[in-house]
Amino acid sequence: RRSSDLFHETANVCEAARKTVVQKQQDPRNRSSPSFSTQLKKLLDRLEIVEATVAGSRQAAKEAASNKSTLAEQKKGLKSLEVSVTEAETSALPLGDEQPSDQTAEVTAESIRGAQVALDAWRKQAEVLANNPHGGMELAMGRLLEEAKQLQARLNDAKSLAGASNEQALCRIFAREVPHELAKAEEAMRKAE
Repeated sequence: RRSSDLFHETANVCEAARKTVVQKQQDPRNRSSPSFSTQLKKLLDRLEIVEATVAGSRQAAKEAASNKSTLAEQKKGLKSLEVSVTEAETSALPLGDEQPSDQTAEVTAESIRGAQVALDAWRKQAEVLANNPHGGMELAMGRLLEEAKQLQARLNDAKSLAGASNEQALCRIFAREVPHELAKAEEAMRKAE
C-alpha cells in the first residue's frame, strides 16, 4: 500500500478514537468518577502524541519523495564546484621565478574569489539540507559536506600559492568595484527615504 493511504487510515482511526473519548468525557454518568475522567484525559494525551507522530511521519514521507532529486542537484552542484576549484588551482600555479602581470594576477584572484563565493553558497544550502529528518538524506549530505571540506582545503592551498600577488590583485579589483557598489547603495538609500 502507499504511505498516503496508510496515513489517511491512521488519521481516520485517530479521529474515531478522539470522538469516542470525547463522548465518554461528555457522558454525565462518567463525570461522577474522578479516576475515570483522569484515565480519559491520559488517553487524550496519548492520542495527541500519536497524532503528532503521524503528522511528523507524513511530512517526512512527503520530503522523502523530493530528497532524491535534491540530492542529485547537490551532487551536480558539487561537481561544478570541483571544476571551479580546479580552475582556480591551475591559475594559481606559480610561473617559476617570474611575477605574474597585474592582469594575470587579477584573473587568478577572480577565479579564486568566484570559487570561494560559490563554495560558500553551496555549503550554506547543504548544511540546511543536512539537518533533514530522514537519516539517509542526512548521511548523504554529510558525505557531500566532507567532499566540500576537501574542496575548501584545495582552494585554501590555491590561495596560499597565489600569495601576495592575489591579495594585491583583490585590492585593485575592490578599488574598481567600490564606486559602482557605492552608487547602488546611494540609490537604495534614496529609494528608502
